[in-house]
Amino acid sequence: MDYLLTNAINRIIEIDKTPPPIIKDYCGRQYTTIDARPLKEPALDTLEVNTLSAIINYIGFAEKNEGNFDINEIIIHVASEDTVVVKGTIFGDFMQRQCWLRAINMGPKYNYGNWIEHEMFVINLQCMFIETESRNNLLKLISNLKIDSSIGVADNGIDQKVTAKTGITRVGEVDIINPLRLKPYSTFLEIDQPERIFVFRMKSSSEGGSSTLKCSLIEADGGAWKIEAKDRIRAYLENSFNVIGACPVIIS
Repeated sequence: MDYLLTNAINRIIEIDKTPPPIIKDYCGRQYTTIDARPLKEPALDTLEVNTLSAIINYIGFAEKNEGNFDINEIIIHVASEDTVVVKGTIFGDFMQRQCWLRAINMGPKYNYGNWIEHEMFVINLQCMFIETESRNNLLKLISNLKIDSSIGVADNGIDQKVTAKTGITRVGEVDIINPLRLKPYSTFLEIDQPERIFVFRMKSSSEGGSSTLKCSLIEADGGAWKIEAKDRIRAYLENSFNVIGACPVIIS
C-alpha cells in the first residue's frame, strides 16, 4: 500500500512540474507544444439499428416525441452500401454534428476471391444468392461435378468447357460462360439486391492424399454495384418518407 501511495505522490509531483504549453504563431496560424483536446459540447449516444425501416420508424417517432428533434434540420447520409447515418445540424464552437442513428446491414458476407471446397460452394450459392436463372444454371452444373477420370476442363481464359456426368451412362459438355451475372445478398434486405458481375473458376486440389474440387467467384465489376446499391437505398428512403409526408435531406 505504501508503495502505491508513494508512486501516486511522485506522479502528482511530475505532473505539477510539467511546463505550461507554449503557443506560437506560424504563417497566420496558432500552434501549441502539447497535444490539446477540445472540450466539446455534450452529445447523445448514437442509436444503432440494422434495417432501413428502423430509420423511418425512428424519425417518425422522434419528430412527435422528442422536443429537440426537428426533421427539417436532419441529414440522412447513405455512407455506403451497408451503412446509413442520421445526423443533425452543426452546433458548438468545434462544429459538431449530432449523430442520432446509425443503420448497419448485418446480412451474410461471402468471401469473394477465395477458393472454397465444392460442397461448401454449393451451400453458399443456395444461402447467400438470390435465385436467378444464372445462379440456377451454375448450381445445376457444379452440383453434379466430382473429380474423376470422366471430367475434363478446356480453358481459354474466357470460358471453361467442362465434361460432366448428366446421367448414369450419358456424359455431356456444358459451357461456363464468363463473366456471370449473379445477385448475392449485398445490402439492406428492404431493397432489390443489385446484380453483380463475377468470374467463376474451378481447380482440383490434392489434400491429404485425395483430390478435391474447389471453386471461386472473383468480383469483376470494379465495385460499380456499390453505387447502384446506394442509389437504391436513397430511392427507398425517399419513397418511404413521401408516404408519411416527411421530406428530410438525403445524400449518398
